[in-house]
Amino acid sequence: MPPIRRIGFFHFGGADKRSPVTSLEIALNKTELEDSLENSLIVLPEGFNVLGGYYAPPPVKLDALVSPRLQALSVSRTISFVVGLIEQETGGVKGYNSAYLVDESTPPLLLSRKRCGRGPHCLYPRCPKDEGVAVLRRGIGITALLCDDAGETENQKPTLARVESLHSDRNVLCIPACMTITDSLAIAKLWEKSITVVLANGSASFSSVIIHQGCELISGHPRNENQIKLCDL
Repeated sequence: MPPIRRIGFFHFGGADKRSPVTSLEIALNKTELEDSLENSLIVLPEGFNVLGGYYAPPPVKLDALVSPRLQALSVSRTISFVVGLIEQETGGVKGYNSAYLVDESTPPLLLSRKRCGRGPHCLYPRCPKDEGVAVLRRGIGITALLCDDAGETENQKPTLARVESLHSDRNVLCIPACMTITDSLAIAKLWEKSITVVLANGSASFSSVIIHQGCELISGHPRNENQIKLCDL
């Protein structure tokens, strides 16, 4: 794939959360009429494979087709995605809350697992150790933290060290999130002096955010609508 030239988020603020990927496809089609999506990196919210949304009442159903559908979109539109997914239960043990880079590569690349807090209805266990990585892909350094993990000060130094070790001129911290009581803009601002930040929120409670080279781009009002916003990298 060609180098990434734009970064963006999918703000999943709409009330209809029955099929997150379908909602994304609708938003992509609308955005394509107004803006170029090609060669972009788009961050998607946390728990994007939970049918009914991150706070869906139990029993929780996970969409097993999210990754292949995102890969198909990546190939057809030359878009790379960073997405938060709840991993499938194996052997009676719930899967972690994880961030993946999804593009034409198979399988998707694990970037981090959430260590802070627990999901609604015990949706996932906390990951007991730091499994974060950074990757050089399509000309940029990419790393990720999930939701409130990005607000933990002890995560800053190792996260920045990983991405800086790639020696890329352009680095991006991706934050898949579903922030309902945490101020998303305040979290993004914790990183603004060190790295470009893209935070994609899966809730109407707070905005999605891009902070790049001192500029802020946030999801507009009303926040209870699905939105895609991009900026040049």
